[in-house]
Amino acid sequence: GQIYTWHVGDEAPALLAEKMQEYQVSEEETSNLLLNVYIQDGKLYTINKDAGLLIPLKIENGVASAEKIVKLDYTDLSYTETWSGHDYVYPLSMVNWTFCGGKLFMTALNDNGNDNERLFVSFNPETGEKTMYETKGVYKCTPYKDGKLLCMVVDENGMWDNEKEQYRPLSFSIFDPETDTLTPVGEIAGIEPYNLGAVLYDAAADTLYLPVSEKIYRSVSFGPLELCAYVPISY
Repeated sequence: GQIYTWHVGDEAPALLAEKMQEYQVSEEETSNLLLNVYIQDGKLYTINKDAGLLIPLKIENGVASAEKIVKLDYTDLSYTETWSGHDYVYPLSMVNWTFCGGKLFMTALNDNGNDNERLFVSFNPETGEKTMYETKGVYKCTPYKDGKLLCMVVDENGMWDNEKEQYRPLSFSIFDPETDTLTPVGEIAGIEPYNLGAVLYDAAADTLYLPVSEKIYRSVSFGPLELCAYVPISY
């Protein structure tokens, strides 16, 4: 994979790194995959989700290389199924990776189970130490303010309104990792949850951005939705 930058006012993205230098996944395996890029305090990272590796990136002469790799604690992030008297252990799907307040958050779920039991987890990016929260059902999340996250929380068994024959409004809450609590802050109607690519919050403008396919919507202070941009890709 390649890394590009795109600043406001640029006519086109600029190539930052053309390739990823191989790094050690295990004693027997190396990889140069670069499938995602995250930024925290001005530092770039990639995550090898299958191997549970958080990889700080150094970029020199158009090449990205791994710095000190951190092994994330994946203990208890699996489920077991029994077939013909044999137990098979599978990793949970890990989605919604987000840096916030010096921690790396994500949601873990059983693809074959009940999404209402989505686990909410954070890691210490320096040590890989894991914290598992009592809060469940976080569908999407984005950094908010003061180390808190703005979360879209979903009850998948109750998303559809049978009487109105439409999806219920999306429900948003503020998650405080210090107290492991959710505080409801608003609802937004008019978007089907399964079409939502992400949630992104601009604290300075108190504006929530919601990419849906090739369109981006925004809501100021959880007010009415408005279409604000088109992008040349679909999520």
